[in-house]
Amino acid sequence: MNLTDLHYVVEIDKSGSISKAAKELYVAQPNLSKAIKHLEREFGISIFERSSKGVKATREGQKFLEYAKRIIYEIEEMKRDCSDLGKENLSFKITVPRASYITSAFAEFIGMQSKETAIKAEFQENSSMHAIENVLQNGYSMGIIRYLCENEPYFQSLLDLKGLDAELLAELPYVILTSADGDLAKRELKTREELEDGVEILHGDWKLPTGEYTELSENGESLHPHNKIYIR
Repeated sequence: MNLTDLHYVVEIDKSGSISKAAKELYVAQPNLSKAIKHLEREFGISIFERSSKGVKATREGQKFLEYAKRIIYEIEEMKRDCSDLGKENLSFKITVPRASYITSAFAEFIGMQSKETAIKAEFQENSSMHAIENVLQNGYSMGIIRYLCENEPYFQSLLDLKGLDAELLAELPYVILTSADGDLAKRELKTREELEDGVEILHGDWKLPTGEYTELSENGESLHPHNKIYIR
């Protein structure tokens, strides 16, 4: 048995005709007929039934073709995997909050890689608590978390407890977007409490670490006690 013969019989089964398979494979029909005879003789089975309409796999032929397709698939997989061994590989998993500046940085980083580099990356957008869980339990190489400055002691306490290293990337101020003719645009805001009549939209980063590991008192989870929309 050789791999070429297996390719031949799989293509014959797909085409339903030896002549059609010969055209697809650019092989003379006698070579395909010879391949069928070789395999039938070697395994002691009849792979195809011939008729005026073409060829059709027998019951034992169907079973044989299942094995043949599986063998071809496995060999192709082996070729792909082995071909990557000689290349530079980049494999990592990163979990981040939903933010355009992070997505842009990730895209730029991928774009900087050589065309010869085989890249296998997983980029997951999630909340800060899920990001920490991913790094601890789910094999992620790195996580980016985002929280209110006043909540930093809670997160730092959790990171210290779990033995995770952290580095500050940026401190970002609040920015309020409003229509030019809206009520907020007509007055100067001096405190966050002036926004209490509005609706706070929280992008999955509202949950604080809790547990026996911290002696910190519980803080309010967000600015508004009532009007909130949680987005996941």
